Amino acid sequence: MFVVITTEEERRGPLARAKDRVTGGNLQSQRKVFLKNYYYHLTVRGARVPWNRVARMVGRGAGRLVAPPELEIPPVRGLGRYSPTLFEGRLTALAAAQALGDAGPPGSGSRTVGLVDEDGLWSWCCRELAPLCGAVRVYTKRPERYEVLSRQLMEDWGASVVLADTLRELESCDFAVSPAPLGVVKLGLPVITVDHSAVQGRPTINRLRLDLPRDLLAEVPAGVQPEAFLGAAYELGTQKFPLDFRVAECRVDGRRAGVGEVLLLGRRSPR
Repeated sequence: MFVVITTEEERRGPLARAKDRVTGGNLQSQRKVFLKNYYYHLTVRGARVPWNRVARMVGRGAGRLVAPPELEIPPVRGLGRYSPTLFEGRLTALAAAQALGDAGPPGSGSRTVGLVDEDGLWSWCCRELAPLCGAVRVYTKRPERYEVLSRQLMEDWGASVVLADTLRELESCDFAVSPAPLGVVKLGLPVITVDHSAVQGRPTINRLRLDLPRDLLAEVPAGVQPEAFLGAAYELGTQKFPLDFRVAECRVDGRRAGVGEVLLLGRRSPR
């Protein structure tokens, strides 16, 4: 379960507003459903949010808030914006798979994709990308977590998983995927990564935005970023749903672009 909080313009008179401040009537709660997952939607009338009352209402869901980007959430009684780390990592794999799939022949088997997975927690990403390229070169400090997977992918797809001892070894790849936030790291090839990461590619590809169907987009509360809402539902909901969406656009060193440019960027980037 997660909690969405949004504000709406106050159009009533001063007397009604004064009454709300006393009774707390400017805060309303509704239980809603999205893709068979329940969540609570708190709506605040006016710009002044009664955060202490919000904290009492949400209880253990205090750290599971989804809100418009411009709404600042104070650290009151454990309140905090939820960060869907797993979902964001899956978006990087989705973008990489889309770039490879859209490029298609010729020579898709000759393409090599780099994967930055220091802790060995994102091996599923390697499994998703390997059938679409000739090899996945993985930088990890936990190589034992790739031993079984490497054999399976070779037997099932003829795909090679090459383990790298250093990040520099990834620079011979067409592009790399970094599904988890990293410290300051510079790589001389295009890198698809999550928004809050200090990894620097040549160029850096992030701010992945999904191309959602209109009927699904209509269920996202107004003002809330669709990816933040979808990520909370994906990670916190009890009913899992497939991530069979396409990435509509991304940012390439801050410039808006299409995911299809990723392989072209790899060819243009000086090694």
